Amino acid sequence: MRPFVSLSLCLILAACGGDQDQRTTPDETGDLEVTAGSGRTATMPPGLDDSRWRWVEAHCTEGPLDLLARGYAAHVRVHQRGENQLLLVHDQQFATESCEHTVVQQATLPEGGGESWLMEEVVRVAVPSTDACYGRPEENRPGDVRMTDGRLEVLVQRSQWCNGLEVRMVYERAAQELLAEDEIVRRYVAHFMRGDADAVAELFAQSGALLEPFTRTETGDPYRHEGRNRVQRWFEES
Repeated sequence: MRPFVSLSLCLILAACGGDQDQRTTPDETGDLEVTAGSGRTATMPPGLDDSRWRWVEAHCTEGPLDLLARGYAAHVRVHQRGENQLLLVHDQQFATESCEHTVVQQATLPEGGGESWLMEEVVRVAVPSTDACYGRPEENRPGDVRMTDGRLEVLVQRSQWCNGLEVRMVYERAAQELLAEDEIVRRYVAHFMRGDADAVAELFAQSGALLEPFTRTETGDPYRHEGRNRVQRWFEES
């Protein structure tokens, strides 16, 4: 990997750490094991690929989860990866705390059928990169991704959102919009950390270009990669 990696990460923000609050959560031993239950089989909801959603409400097992007091707002973009996997890219804002996140979450259908998806938080980027803003990433948990009355619902069992109980985040479909500059920066870091050349390249316009300062042309200028396809190839080979 070229020095571009360290340069990119130094420019931005992904700090490792978590909040300092200690929470008491239920015993989670074996919660990823497939067990008998309602008999419902998890399925891939149709029409989610390349869709955008706006957060509208949240619920814990015991009742509504009030996030408005924290000035919470969020959008999620959903990308389908093959027949059994979704990539959910969350852009979250906590206005009262002056904190913003981009969280990449992977949801995978169980092999051979089963009730629960496997929900994995792959990477989290926080601005500012303080422990208080960064918080604590979710552990791998069972969950669900489903459509109810035209709304997207994302459920995670034993979630930190609900102090160890199940959280249900509800979203309504939103129109596609260009990413804001701060969203582009956070996503660039998140996808670069994941090593996802395709996702990084998608942040560039079709006619966009990347100046590579570590390779020089015959005239001594930084090498220029013209077009999204060439940008993608450079990241893939780096």
